[in-house]
Amino acid sequence: MHTDRHVYELAHLAGGPQRVAESALVALRDLGAITVTGPRVRATPAAPAPARHPVEGVLTAYCSRGRGVAAAIAVVREAPETEEIGRRLRALGLVGRFRHRPTRAGRRLLAEAKAAAAHPPYVLVGPSAIEDRMLRGLITSTRKPTVLHRLGFRPPALDRGINGNFNSGQDFSSFGCSGGNS
Repeated sequence: MHTDRHVYELAHLAGGPQRVAESALVALRDLGAITVTGPRVRATPAAPAPARHPVEGVLTAYCSRGRGVAAAIAVVREAPETEEIGRRLRALGLVGRFRHRPTRAGRRLLAEAKAAAAHPPYVLVGPSAIEDRMLRGLITSTRKPTVLHRLGFRPPALDRGINGNFNSGQDFSSFGCSGGNS
């Protein structure tokens, strides 16, 4: 496990604040600083080492008592320490100012990091690279829906006609309703 300060910057570059929170959770679990039991996260009483990054400090402090995985990820995602990473990446020109997506230089840095393979795969790829199925499921259930989820296919209402208008007086006898007197 590599522990340089740039791991969370790469995570932010690859997936934003959500990826930073997910990476911190998995990294601390791998170090034994936190335990994940079912949907709960708790900092271990005798943590093997102090937090190596401010983001890790936020997570261990929040999880000193048992907390839910979704709440822990939300706290780290919204933490000022995570926002500071984003500000630093914008100042370096690695993330755009308005859409917060990687610039050409940011994409180049991500490609170099992937080619070097010096960091855990979940930092650059996301939760799909987490081998523990239970943890992967807990983390993916905390992800906020994106615009693409809202634009997804929606089937038309069953009681609308071809032109989109509601049809009145339909015969529902095929559904077991006689439609007349009983």
